[in-house]
Amino acid sequence: RRAEKELDDTTAKYVAQVDELLKHKEAELLEV
Repeated sequence: RRAEKELDDTTAKYVAQVDELLKHKEAELLEV
């Protein structure tokens, strides 16, 4: 169970980072 929770935290962090990157990419595309 514990390992599963840690995996969830890692995945959540990764997803948040990807989300930020996508937001920046979208902003860049809109600027052009």
